[in-house]
Amino acid sequence: RHNNSTTGNKALSVGRDTGDISFYEDTGTTPKFHWDASAERLGIGTSSPDGKLHISGTGSAPAKLIWERSDGGVGSKNWAAYIDNTHDLLFGKTNDSGTLTHDYLHIQDNGNVGIGTSSPSYKLHVRSGDANDDVAYIHHDNAAQSSGSVLKVRSDAGASNGYSLLDVQNNSGTALYVSGDNKVGLGTASPTSLLHIQSNDSTTNSEVDMLTLTALSTGTTTTGFGPAIKFQAERNNGVMQNVGKIRSIAEVNSGTNISSGLAFETSTVGALDEKMRITYDGNVGIGTSSPSVPLTVKANSGGNAVRLLGRSSDGYSFLGFRNNADSSNNGEIGISDAKKMLFY
Repeated sequence: RHNNSTTGNKALSVGRDTGDISFYEDTGTTPKFHWDASAERLGIGTSSPDGKLHISGTGSAPAKLIWERSDGGVGSKNWAAYIDNTHDLLFGKTNDSGTLTHDYLHIQDNGNVGIGTSSPSYKLHVRSGDANDDVAYIHHDNAAQSSGSVLKVRSDAGASNGYSLLDVQNNSGTALYVSGDNKVGLGTASPTSLLHIQSNDSTTNSEVDMLTLTALSTGTTTTGFGPAIKFQAERNNGVMQNVGKIRSIAEVNSGTNISSGLAFETSTVGALDEKMRITYDGNVGIGTSSPSVPLTVKANSGGNAVRLLGRSSDGYSFLGFRNNADSSNNGEIGISDAKKMLFY
C-alpha cells in the first residue's frame, strides 16, 4: 500500500496474496484503475471488471475512450467513443477538451443505429445535410462476379399490400414503391397492378409522357433498328413461350435522322410474325409491312381481305364515302338483310 505524500490518502495498493493492483482517486476511497490478476482483467472506473478491458463511468463522467492525434492541427482532431447518460453509444470527434463536436455513429439504447443523426428513428437511419453528398454507396468490386446479389431486401411475411419492401420518396411524395404483394408503383404508394405508373403535375390539355423506351447501340444502326415490347406466357407444361410483340422499327435511317413505324406481331406455336404495320408516314398495313396508301389489307390464302358484319338491329352493313370537305357521306355501298347489294 502506498499513500499520497501530501494528503496521506491511499494512492496505490497491491494485493500481496492476489496480485491485484489498484490506483485510487484523490480521496483514496475508490479504486479507479484496477488490475484483477486472477481474471487477467483491467478495470477503469471499476474494481470488478467483467471483460479484458472494462471502462465504467456515470452520466456526468461518462466512460469515454479518446484517440488523440498527437501531431496537432486545427479544430477537432480527437476521436471518441462513449456511453452518454441515456445509455446510447456514440462514436465521433471531440475538440481538445474532450467535448463531442461530431456525432458520426450513434447507437441508441433501443438498438436503433444512426449515421449522421443522433436521433435514429429506424433500425438503421442514415442522414446527410450536405446538398452534394452521396448518402449511401454499395459497390461489388469484382469484375468477374457471376453470382450473388449486390443488394438483397427480404421480408419473411407473406404476400400483402399492408407493408412495403421498398419506399423511395422525395419531399413531394413517393417516387418508387414496392409493396409486399410484389406490385411496383412509380409515383404512387398504392400500386394496383404488377407495374403501376402514376403522374401528378399541372398538365391539363396535352399528353403526359408516362413511359420512355430508349434503345442504344455500340454499332452503327440501320433500318430495322428500334426498341420493342415482348409478351410471353407460360404453357401448360411450365415452359415460357413468346405470344406477341410491339416494336418500333426504323424504316428510314439516314445517319442524321431516323423515321420509324410501329410493327405488331402475333405468335403461332411460339414463333412471332408481323401482322400489322403503321408506317412512319401514317399508312396502315394489315397483312403487309409496306403499305403505300392510308390503308392496305392483304388477304391470306383463300380468305377475304375485309369482312363487314351487319348491324345487330337489322342486319344491314354499309361502307360510306365522303370527300374531305363534307361532314356526311357522299355515297355508300352496303348489303341488306336479304343479302342484296345496295348502292347510294
